[in-house]
This record gives sequence, structure tokens and C-alpha cells, in this order.
Amino acid sequence: DQLENHASELAQHFQETRSVLGSGGIARFSVMAGERALVAYAHEEALAHFNRALAVRESEEMDAQGAALHLGIARALMPTIELHQYHQADEHLTLAFDYYVESDNISQAVDVATSSTIARAGYTSVTAPLVRRALKLVRQDSLEYGQLLTHWGSHLGLGEGDYNGADAAFSRALDIADRNGDVALKLTALSQAASVDMFHLRLQRSMEWGLEAATLARQVEAPNPEYYGHFMRG
Repeated sequence: DQLENHASELAQHFQETRSVLGSGGIARFSVMAGERALVAYAHEEALAHFNRALAVRESEEMDAQGAALHLGIARALMPTIELHQYHQADEHLTLAFDYYVESDNISQAVDVATSSTIARAGYTSVTAPLVRRALKLVRQDSLEYGQLLTHWGSHLGLGEGDYNGADAAFSRALDIADRNGDVALKLTALSQAASVDMFHLRLQRSMEWGLEAATLARQVEAPNPEYYGHFMRG
């Protein structure tokens, strides 16, 4: 009942006894240890665990564990590598995304497309093609579609300089959030819209989005979005 607390030790023990016990335990506990390290923001440690598990699985066909490994590697890589190295993460993300689509696990495919997106001024991560593909897999009135639209809007506004396209994506995401009463989606859309407006020097509107996000975050006790909203206003 405390496996996660000892996953790293167990993975090492299974590594030392691989000739007797096989590689199954190594992969299982390395994945578990890697996920635990990600939660603790120990990205280098997580990457080492995931790479060890991938190495012992190199001759095996892609399955759910393999997809989780590729996703874990991408998540461990993205906060630590330089922008010009993002293609390394892209390869792993695409492998995971393709597996989930082929397995008809659309919710997990959407998670791959959205949860690893990193938006920066003038740049969005390599997950943009996955977001584009995922938009075709879900209902256009669904919360998943709205979440994807926030990432697509960031890509359009920051990565392609398409302000009008980004504004349309955010407006549609906000409409979906309001119709479903989803505060989390609304906060995401407001924050990303503020970021794009600031990038395009539409400072007054950026400040308005930031104020609305900060006010809404305070109502639902979401400190990080509230901080971000105030930051955008500043």
C-alpha cells in the first residue's frame, strides 16, 4: 500500500535482478518513480526513470505503458531543454498521441495535446499540430473542445501572429465555458487571451482580461490564476 513511496528503490532492485525476474518490474516501477518525480518538479530524475523503463522495453510493441512512458519523457524534457531542442519532445508526444487515437482513447489524446503545451512570446511548443488534430476528434460544443481552443488561440496569437484568429478561438472557448459553467476553462481562456493581447500591444484589453481573471480566481480561491491576472494587469 506504499508502493509509490518506494518506487525508485524497487525499480533499482528489479534492475539488479533483471536476469532472474525479467524487465516487467523495472518498467512498472520506473514509470511510477518517474511520475512521482514529475510531481516534485524533479525533471532530470524523472527523465532518468523514464529512459530506463524505455530502454528495457525497446523490443516491445507500443501499449498503454509505452505511451505513458513517451508522454512522461516529453513532460520531463520540456521544462529543461532549449527551444531549438523541442523536436525531441515532439517525437515522444506524437508517439503517445497516435497510440491513444488508435486505441480510441480520445480523452487521453486530448490530454497529450493540451497538458504539455508551453506558450512563450512569439513561440508555442511543438504540440500545436497535435492540438489541431485533436480539435477534429471532439464535439465542438464540448469542454474538451474549449480547452483545445485556448491552446490553439495561444498558438495562433503567439506562434503565428494571427491576432484575429486567436481572438476568435478565445471568444469561442469563453462561450463554451459560460454555457457549461466551467470556471477553470474560463480562467484559462482569460489568462491566455490576456497574454496574446499583451504580445500584440493591445495593453488596455490585456489589462481588462487580466482583471477579470484575477477577480474570478479570487471568487473560487485559485491563487495562481489570480496572481497571473494581476501580473498581466501590471
